[in-house]
Amino acid sequence: MGCTLRTYWATAVLAVANAAVYIAAWAQGADTAWLSQPGDMAAAAARPWTLLTYMFSHAYPGHLAVNLAVLIIAGTLYERRAGHTGMAVAYLGGGVAGGLIFTAAASAAGSAHASLTGASAAVLAVCAALPASDRNIAARLRRTPAALAAIGLGLAAILWGLRGANPGGSVAHIGGIAAGIVCGLFVRPPRRTISDHSEILDKARTSGFASLTDDERKKLAQPQQSDN
Repeated sequence: MGCTLRTYWATAVLAVANAAVYIAAWAQGADTAWLSQPGDMAAAAARPWTLLTYMFSHAYPGHLAVNLAVLIIAGTLYERRAGHTGMAVAYLGGGVAGGLIFTAAASAAGSAHASLTGASAAVLAVCAALPASDRNIAARLRRTPAALAAIGLGLAAILWGLRGANPGGSVAHIGGIAAGIVCGLFVRPPRRTISDHSEILDKARTSGFASLTDDERKKLAQPQQSDN
């Protein structure tokens, strides 16, 4: 258990912070509006702390539960690849990007009265960073119909939300996803071309034929020469 917490401490701290803020607000019966990101530029400038606090506050338990479940699953997987700092940067960077684009969009649309609460943009940033950080994960997702369907439905819901009662939330989600992709690409290791025929076969068996580079596929198609 201790090893697990040391390995995924960034995910654990972020999850506990989300739960603690909600429990504290609920126990005190406090209004969390002062933690929310304003849709008005002037209000956001006067309350700069909301760019951080909004991504740790939730209006109702169902929203918190969904975000925590996704954060724990995606966060542990991503933290294993990107490390503690990389995980924290993806979450916080996605949250900040979502908050900024929300305020800009709300002000431009004349919805300055709107406000943003919840960790969804930050959590979606972690989800987007995971496949962006690993070509093999991205290739496996492309070969999995259920995963493609889930991603498609999620994106459709976000785009549909732009026309709904909470377009600002969907805009924030898009900002979080974009920031997560950038974070994932930064930690992605450089592509390594394998020249040995047996290594290429091992890679194809482990990660699928789609993970091979063009050069690796050409070398795999060439007849292997044997020493006589």
